[in-house]
Order: sequence, then C-alpha cells, then structure tokens
Amino acid sequence: VPGVRFAIHHRSRSRAGGDLYEATRLDEHTVGFWVADPGDPGTATGGMIGLALHRAVVGKEIRPDGYRILPPDEVVGKVNRDLVGVGLDPAPLVAFGYGTLDVRSGRVGVSRGGLPAPVRLPASGPAEPWHGPGPFLGAFEAEFAAQYGQLEPGERLILSTDGGVAPGDGPLAASADRHRERRGQDFADAIARDLIAAATDPDDVTVLVVERE
Repeated sequence: VPGVRFAIHHRSRSRAGGDLYEATRLDEHTVGFWVADPGDPGTATGGMIGLALHRAVVGKEIRPDGYRILPPDEVVGKVNRDLVGVGLDPAPLVAFGYGTLDVRSGRVGVSRGGLPAPVRLPASGPAEPWHGPGPFLGAFEAEFAAQYGQLEPGERLILSTDGGVAPGDGPLAASADRHRERRGQDFADAIARDLIAAATDPDDVTVLVVERE
C-alpha cells in the first residue's frame, strides 16, 4: 500500500514457534496489522489457538451497500469472544494486539490485551508508550479500548510480543529511542536484540514496525 511500510523481526525459541503476525490491505488506503503470542508453542493446544486466531481476525464487514472498516476494539473483542468460545480447559491466556492505519490521514489506532504497550516514535521528542488496560484474551468477556494517534511521514509505531519483558515495562520505548536513527528492518532487528538481551526467561519475540512514508 503506497504510504506505509512494515518491518518484522520474529525469533522463536523452538522450531515450532508460538508468535503470530500479519499485515493486510483492508482497502485502497487502509491497512490492518496484528501480532499475537498464543502460548503453548508446538502443542496441539497452541495449534488450535493459532488456527482460531487466524479465523477470528477480520478487519472489515461486508455489507450490501459496500463495506465497513472495523475499529481495533471491535476486532480484538471479536477475537476474544471466539477464543472464549473454543472452550479450552484450562482457558488460554493469549496476548494479542491489532491496529489500523489510514495512509491518507496518518490516523492510527491500536487495541491490545496482554502485550507490552505499543510505542509511537515521533519525528522529534521521546518515544510514547500507549499505556492502558488490556487483559489477556481467551479467559473471559472483557472490553479492549482502542487508542488513537497520528503518524506523520517518517514516524513509526512499534508492537511487540513480550520477549520476556513484562507488559507495560519501559524497555520497548527505551530501545526505540536508542535506535531512532535506524530504519526499516535494521530498526526492527535492533529493538529485538535489546528485548532478547533484557529477557529473564527465553521466549519467542516478535517486533512489528509500522512506518508511514
């Protein structure tokens, strides 16, 4: 999609790998993107959760007179209901974040549960973690409020699975600040290295960078 580019760093702790990610065109000027840590990598349960995630993430609603782009909170709420409906015992604890970007206006929105706070990196000034409540998905009905902001050309939004870092901690924002002169894949790789170095327990790590061009 003209006006946006993505970079991804995905490193799994095993061949199976638990984290999932995707970016997709929703229409001529809107993209959707998401990352998830379904837990239980390489197990039958983990595979079932991964399949349920892929089926549940739908970014637009088709109507007789056209379509409607779904806001991030609706998408995350639907994913949570679908995971709860799978009826696993014990219930899974899935970390998931979904966002949309309108490449014409730069308006970006994110809703999440169980992930570290997304980080917006402005052209100048410190990185901005988008803190807010966001319970893990899959265990019970919950609300997942969306947070909105503006991405100007050259600015970036970073989503990451935990990578061994507790949700809401500061290493993601600190790393974004430290490596702000890097771009594209080099930027995503540098952040992933920092998160892996900071991890107290080995885990999958996925870093998704959205950059408005």
